[in-house]
Formats: sequence, C-alpha cells, structure tokens
Amino acid sequence: MTYSIHASTGTRGRIVAIGGEADASAERELEDAVREAVREVLAVGDERFLVIDLTENTFVDSRIIGILVRWVEDLGEKGWRVPLVCTDERLLGLFRTVGLEGTFEIFPSREAAEAA
Repeated sequence: MTYSIHASTGTRGRIVAIGGEADASAERELEDAVREAVREVLAVGDERFLVIDLTENTFVDSRIIGILVRWVEDLGEKGWRVPLVCTDERLLGLFRTVGLEGTFEIFPSREAAEAA
C-alpha cells in the first residue's frame, strides 16, 4: 500500500496530513510525525493545537485508527485540541460504525478545524 505523511505549520499549531492507503506499515512514521509535531508546538509555545488531516486519505486500517484514538485521548487529557479533517463518507461511516464520532472532533476542511 502507498501512503504519505506530511507535517506542516497551520495558523494555530501543526498539521499532520495522512494521504493514500495508511495501513500498519505507516504506523512508525505516523507516530514519529505526531511526536515531532507535538515537540515543535511545545518548543515555540504555540497554542496546543494539532490537526490530523485525512482529506487525501483513501484507506486506514485498525492500527492507524488506534494510533489516532490514543493521540486524541492522550493529548486531550493534557489540554490539547486535536481535530480531524475528513470528508470521505466511507471513513466517516467507519468512525460512526465503531462508535468514534464522539471521540473525534471532525471537520470538513483545515480552515474549519482551525477556526473552531
């Protein structure tokens, strides 16, 4: 499977974008990208805000979903906001099916996530 993980600076914090088909082979790179984004936010004293952007994603497996849930919950306990950007109806349906719509704050665009 082919995937991409890119981090960038947003208007309120960092953005980690996951594109393509992210399966277990993406696990290590995703963990590293999120850890680095958190370090960068803390280093510059920005608002504790991290957007996970799934707009270019076509597939995530259960391990990637587990990583996202863990980061959202762990960072949330420390006062962070970690919204997800997702427009894919299949993925949104999966989140609803497994009961994660209440775990994730989901927005249709980066701009909407950062404005919330």
